[in-house]
Amino acid sequence: SFAELALFLLSARKSGFEGDIVLQTPKKTELDAKVIDFLKYQSERGVVWYEGEDIQIKEGQYDYKLKKAGIFSDLAIYETFLIWSTQYSEVSYIMIIDGESSYFQTNPFVNITGDCDTLNMHFYMEHYISKNFRFLEIDDNEMWLAMLKIFGMSEGEFFEKYEDNFLLIPTAMVGQQVVLGKYLKSIANLLKETKCYQRGCDWAAINYIWYEEVLEVGSPISVHITAHDQGQHLINSNVATSLSFLENKDLFKSDMFMNWDGIISPVVLNFDAQVALRDLFKNRLQSLLQELNN
Repeated sequence: SFAELALFLLSARKSGFEGDIVLQTPKKTELDAKVIDFLKYQSERGVVWYEGEDIQIKEGQYDYKLKKAGIFSDLAIYETFLIWSTQYSEVSYIMIIDGESSYFQTNPFVNITGDCDTLNMHFYMEHYISKNFRFLEIDDNEMWLAMLKIFGMSEGEFFEKYEDNFLLIPTAMVGQQVVLGKYLKSIANLLKETKCYQRGCDWAAINYIWYEEVLEVGSPISVHITAHDQGQHLINSNVATSLSFLENKDLFKSDMFMNWDGIISPVVLNFDAQVALRDLFKNRLQSLLQELNN
């Protein structure tokens, strides 16, 4: 929607982030005229916009064209951003995030560092109580079947090994280009190898890579890879704010939403899951649009 898109882009710029913002949206024929006008306006101000699933990039030595006809649209994102990421230096930080329900409270890149000697990659997890593998098996059969397909296990084998594990989120990643690109490529290759193109395959792929490859095989000694618990680090997926352990925590300070440790959440994901956040950010959007029009 226009409101979600405008809130994402305007809050990112308001936070002080001045880097590239790359978007992939449905085709223009599926977008509201107001959204198209806003995207055209933003495209003239440093936002890169791809529509639909036909992507062509020409930049220096790179000339790519992808066509993802018949593939669940979310899965095309991984190859799109893998290709785009090659235009940055190996140590540049890149964030992959779902822009439909994201709000930037502060610039997430201000205090994050890395160098050629120690590269960094950050994944983010749901809270076990709010969303876990057993939850998928009970309440989301399509995603659960995708999980079994990617892992190549029976239900019994899967639960014997992973029932108590946390779910990683496929739409929230931060890392330096050379590392992030590796995992984007791994996800894309895994989807092709397993021919998993249904809804939920992106969730299955990122969790397979974490549990079956990173934790089982390990990572290069020069790469520091972390999967952050919900309510920590740069991206707060937010959906567990009704949990009992948070009842006595002050999650709002000076109209800023906090991580569970009391530090401001730089980026809030899934804010629409909470009525209080929906109302707060709806008011902030009006302020941002007013600033834009002045």
